[in-house]
Amino acid sequence: MNDKADADKWVMKQGPKYKQRYRKEWEECPAFRGWLAPVAENACIAFCKNCKITFTAKLSDIRSHSTSRKHQKAMQGQLPRKRMSTVLRLQGIESLDVSNIVSLYREIARVPEARDAFVHLGQDGQSLTVHTLWEVRDVEQGEQALFCRHHLGLFDEQNKLSFQAVGHPQECSSEILTAFSQSGSYKAVLRKVTKKGETKQMMEFWDQNMKLDSVDLEAVNAHGKVHESGTFSSFSWSNSENQLLYVAEKKQPKRASYFCRTEKEEVEKGTEFLHRDSWGECHMEHYQPVLCTINVYSSAINVLDNMPEDISPGQAVWAPEDVGVLFVGWEGHPWKSRLYYYEFETNSYATIGDTNKSICSPRFSPDGNTLVYLQSEFGGPHFQACQLVKCCWETKQTLIIIDRINTPVGNEFPGLYLNALPQNCFTGDGNTVVLSTCWHSKWEVIGVNLNFGSITKLSKDETVGCWQVLTVKENFIVACISALNSTPHVVVGTFTETNDVRSWTAIEPDDNKVSGISWYILQFSPPDESNMIFEATLVTPKNETDLPLIVWPHGGPHSSFHAGFQLYPILFVKCGFAVLLVNYRGSRGFGEDNLKSLVGKIGQQDVFDVQCAAEVAAQRDEINPDKMIIFGGSHGGFLACHAIGQFPSFYRACAVRNPVVDLSSMDGTDIPDWRCVESGVIQDYSTSCVPEPKDLEQMWNKSPMKFVKNVRVPTLFLLGKNDVRVPMTQGMKFYKTLLAQGVSSQMYTYDDNHALSKVNVEADMFVNIVLWFKRFMN
Repeated sequence: MNDKADADKWVMKQGPKYKQRYRKEWEECPAFRGWLAPVAENACIAFCKNCKITFTAKLSDIRSHSTSRKHQKAMQGQLPRKRMSTVLRLQGIESLDVSNIVSLYREIARVPEARDAFVHLGQDGQSLTVHTLWEVRDVEQGEQALFCRHHLGLFDEQNKLSFQAVGHPQECSSEILTAFSQSGSYKAVLRKVTKKGETKQMMEFWDQNMKLDSVDLEAVNAHGKVHESGTFSSFSWSNSENQLLYVAEKKQPKRASYFCRTEKEEVEKGTEFLHRDSWGECHMEHYQPVLCTINVYSSAINVLDNMPEDISPGQAVWAPEDVGVLFVGWEGHPWKSRLYYYEFETNSYATIGDTNKSICSPRFSPDGNTLVYLQSEFGGPHFQACQLVKCCWETKQTLIIIDRINTPVGNEFPGLYLNALPQNCFTGDGNTVVLSTCWHSKWEVIGVNLNFGSITKLSKDETVGCWQVLTVKENFIVACISALNSTPHVVVGTFTETNDVRSWTAIEPDDNKVSGISWYILQFSPPDESNMIFEATLVTPKNETDLPLIVWPHGGPHSSFHAGFQLYPILFVKCGFAVLLVNYRGSRGFGEDNLKSLVGKIGQQDVFDVQCAAEVAAQRDEINPDKMIIFGGSHGGFLACHAIGQFPSFYRACAVRNPVVDLSSMDGTDIPDWRCVESGVIQDYSTSCVPEPKDLEQMWNKSPMKFVKNVRVPTLFLLGKNDVRVPMTQGMKFYKTLLAQGVSSQMYTYDDNHALSKVNVEADMFVNIVLWFKRFMN
């Protein structure tokens, strides 16, 4: 049967009045019978039984789908193509060349990852719509692309939830920030628009049918550039859904020379070359943030610029009944973050909570009665454990719900290790907060009962290496999950009255497994610390032997590797390498005593742990102990440079990204406290601290440069020209010393910052790294 021809004949018989109608018309068309079904909850949606997707039930859309390649294959009994096809199979490292490395990179780099989600509940209580925002590398254009997807969730008679895709993915890369109002009736978008080579920021407001307004923020000229991401960024609808709260740079006078002839008031002469301190790495254009509100109906912008000049506000949310705003304020000297409440009527500010702690992520319960936020110790090592604090908004009384855990027992809950709470983290009754936290070498989902302080682990699938909560709506939890052999996919869980999740349902039926990869978490107990452990995740090609091993310690040093989908480890394995991701003592997710045990011992304890893990892994049957490689970035590069200096005959090759090599000369970094605290020189750091000569000697003794004369390992350096975290001079110093010693070395420099995460940079680096490793495996 020719579906399109039969459908066209049938439509012509019915006359023009039927062409845009739903259900009754297409149900009577013989060409659509058997594979097309109605969706009871929405007369405008149809469901294809063969392709398992939904779409708008217009006759034109149905005809278009019926002739699609995907539908034709499904009608013939063929399954639709999975997101991850069988990836390029290589016959060992010897076969690697630029062309097949590039082909492999293209294949794996196109895997998207969910970044955000919004849930809209149906009025009948039997359906929900899940909107998800995804990010994917566009290697051709050298940028991250964004797209959104929509899925309809339906409950069957047994109350089992299933999902159907609605339409196709839609690119939304120009949408920098997006926020839905609480009811789901309105959507706000900060859009990037390029005209005549100039980029502008436009604020847009939409209802469910059309665009309501579009505001050119540059033309209004009420403030500087809106903060698009990072520490300060906010984008929040008011409870009344008539205003939007966001963060932008404070409007500044135009900088000009003393000799400028203009007399305009907006020009400030003599400031052309005046230095202004920014907020550092990833915030180089952020100097003085201000809170702003825009009225949806009048487009009037109000800048809340009457706060103290030494406070930089961010992470702002509306107070209940929109009587004020709550925000985190950062002081410039010292770098301390406090929680502030600004009340509109009295034009006054007040602090909330403990002013001696660093506070972030304020979140209100749906009824506005309860505020929660994260707080941690001020000073000391970065990424310490957080406390979850509950605040009764009426009385402003606070209570610590989850405290730090110094020494967890075995694999029990180690404490809270996360950078921020989900924007929507409360269940419908306001009694439970749902969040993701680092738990040893994984990220897990937990539910925290605010009334009893009880913690329930909601992620119970051991094959998953990383769970990230995207949003919570009533009793529905949306999360993105993945593993080192499974691509990111979105699941929805239903939270029950017993403080648990009944089941997790994937919104897509695709098989997300990445073929040919195995991973294991190895646990170590150092002999000198009986109550502490550390872990390393071994990732290998399945059923392969004689594998070269890439030992990879993380940066930080107080961060960690998770066992979720990661581009480089998976690519390395597909190229024929095994990878060892080392979470040495000092990594987050293992308790506070473990994390702080590294302070004052960098260059010793962490080097010992990495080498211990490497030597144990080298004894495994699938690993060739004569083909050991080490790789790392930042503090991981620090450890790699230490390893090739302290164990020069153990490794065959090395590659480092923006490594720290000499603590004593690490001037100019945007985190000057780091070297003082981690080397054990100064614990109570302040910006007025100046290291003494004995302090600099102690820093030198903990640095890789102390051992550089021992290095014989060929080393590749990958450096960012715009790195203000670890100045490029650090890596160049080690590189030039190795060249002078006759050690094979090579250096690539990129127009990027510390993370070296630009799409084109990331791609070029990988090819260079693999070719370097291959060169010295022979």
